[in-house]
Amino acid sequence: MKNLSYYFVFTALLVISSSCKKEVPVSNRDQFIGSYSGTMTTMLVADGVIIDYDLVAVTETIEKGIGDDGIIVGRGTDSEFSASVDGTIFLIPGRAKQVTVGEGGLVFNITLLGQGVLSPNKELTITYSGTENYDNIVFKWTITEKLTKDIETKP
Repeated sequence: MKNLSYYFVFTALLVISSSCKKEVPVSNRDQFIGSYSGTMTTMLVADGVIIDYDLVAVTETIEKGIGDDGIIVGRGTDSEFSASVDGTIFLIPGRAKQVTVGEGGLVFNITLLGQGVLSPNKELTITYSGTENYDNIVFKWTITEKLTKDIETKP
């Protein structure tokens, strides 16, 4: 009789656990999808001297890109780029950016590389930078965005 009681308890637990709603795994990419707002800092340094610095308010939109881990940041803007997600980080491959130094001054292209890191509280920091050596002067351009995911409202 004791074995029969164990059998009923085991069967009841099996039925209850199999009827529970199973969580569908969320892809790493999906945690980035959405709208963000915050600040962007740009800094241009020439041979260790800051020659341009700017801090502005920004909004960014991140959408699904190609493949299971692809995202597109800023689609349709002049700062659009694609990236690949790996956990809570996305990697920004080489991205060409045209930089003008000074008012009506020198114009050259820098290839920017970087990453975005999503914190547990959904704050996203995107940093990318690149260097260019021109006429024996090393120019380094760095962009840092500190963003917070906007709250989604459902109709």
